Amino acid sequence: MTSQTRRGFTLIELTITVAILLVLASASVFAYGSFMNDAKKAHDRTMLPALNAATANYKLEHISSDAFLDPTQTPSALLLLLQTGHYITEIPVPESPEYALAFDFGLQTWTLTSSSSAAVETTAVPAHSLSGSDVTFGTGGFKKYIMSYSGADTNIVIPSLIGDVTPTNVYQDAFRGKGLTSLSFSADTAVTRIHARAFMNNNLTEVSLPPTVTRLDYGAFSGNAIVKVTLGAGVYMEGNVFTNQSSFATAYASGGAGTYLYENGIWSKSVT
Repeated sequence: MTSQTRRGFTLIELTITVAILLVLASASVFAYGSFMNDAKKAHDRTMLPALNAATANYKLEHISSDAFLDPTQTPSALLLLLQTGHYITEIPVPESPEYALAFDFGLQTWTLTSSSSAAVETTAVPAHSLSGSDVTFGTGGFKKYIMSYSGADTNIVIPSLIGDVTPTNVYQDAFRGKGLTSLSFSADTAVTRIHARAFMNNNLTEVSLPPTVTRLDYGAFSGNAIVKVTLGAGVYMEGNVFTNQSSFATAYASGGAGTYLYENGIWSKSVT
């Protein structure tokens, strides 16, 4: 007669088994969490087409007072504007904690950016809106012409009203060599013409011109490393306004209003 010995788990074997089960459980939880986060990101991306469509409808009805042409506007303010105007029923909120909604004023589209980047953006130094102490105006027939800038700020906004004057022209050499890093115009600006060398020799890398601007004189933005330009339709341009002016003029003649990018020495209209 043979005897059989029944052998149980040792403490070491049991510990190893439990450890393996914990590892497998942790991996499952991680995989599930990653899957859910990817799903949230995919859902967030589906918000953009509807949001851009709502913005396009707003812009069509607010051509002369388009808040989306004012870079000083925050994403939350623009979203509230769309909601109160009944272009959207509620303000969308990204499900993924990694995403935040942002508006690209150059491309004029809504985008998703990292929430950490959005937090940094909100603490950035705000643009300085020009006041009467910053600029001088001409006299007589030039009383609405900005003739010179004496301020120290390099990130500026040209508002629709400076003191009691509504500027319509930026005159020759007015902002030349002032170290400007950013330039924008208020949504309700009346500026129609930027004269010769007005913003020459600054540190601008992009510029968004309002649709009211219809003329850019010789060298208006020369001496800047500008690689992105947004402008309206029917703008008359003299020479040397932007780097490689002939390429820009060719692209604009066929593309019209919109945003243009300078890449590999050639200007082309953005299709985004």
